[in-house]
Amino acid sequence: MISAVHANMGTCYICHKLIDIDNAARHLKNCSQTATDVESERVFLLKVATENHFWLFVRANGDATLQNLYMFLRSNWYECCGHMAEFYIGAQACDETDMKKTVQEMLGLGKTFHYEHNSGVAVRVMGEVLEVSAGKILNKEMQLVLKKNILEERCESCEKVQ
Repeated sequence: MISAVHANMGTCYICHKLIDIDNAARHLKNCSQTATDVESERVFLLKVATENHFWLFVRANGDATLQNLYMFLRSNWYECCGHMAEFYIGAQACDETDMKKTVQEMLGLGKTFHYEHNSGVAVRVMGEVLEVSAGKILNKEMQLVLKKNILEERCESCEKVQ
């Protein structure tokens, strides 16, 4: 059994330290792999979590599309079933045109988003923009920077171990 002290701990993918979710945003402000001399670009720090207490933190370049973000989250959320899902910003469902827009165009500091997938049991994955800073993630659009440590990774729909 996992103790309460370690139950909400995750590993930083940048420095490999064990971090508690309560200190994650502060830690990630000081632990960076972005080019800060690119003033015209923006990097978004996103916190994403489910109601069952699984969470992760992602950095996204402002020029990445919402579709890029959506697919990145699905690929990092232990989903294997190809189920139906909808992406929302606030309470507004995003259509195909919205999904082609950039993170920079559609999200801002404090903005919330979520996606719901349905495979018989609705699961909501919720996100929030914690920080927007100058810079660019080098050589990629998205970067998984911190994720809750879990013993087994299972698809949230079919419970298949990943």
